[in-house]
Amino acid sequence: MTCTTNPANNANAARRSVNYLKQAGVDFIKVQSPVPRDAYFAIADEAKRQGLPFVGHVPELISAVEASDAGQRSMMHKPLPDADSATQRT
Repeated sequence: MTCTTNPANNANAARRSVNYLKQAGVDFIKVQSPVPRDAYFAIADEAKRQGLPFVGHVPELISAVEASDAGQRSMMHKPLPDADSATQRT
């Protein structure tokens, strides 16, 4: 099922959006790029609480590693770090 909601511009709005979409019967949450960091991580947390996978774009201020660690199942339009920069983080 496809259902859209207004963009989340803060953590509280993000949680409300995820809850609304869950009640609407969606199968997953798709994140769009222009989402602030606090809203992004609230979406990730609330989607996990609701048992909904989340996928989509990775906002500019979120690294691919952070998105993966937050549980995002797919990443669209986000360059992955090269091997050298990935090993420097560990």
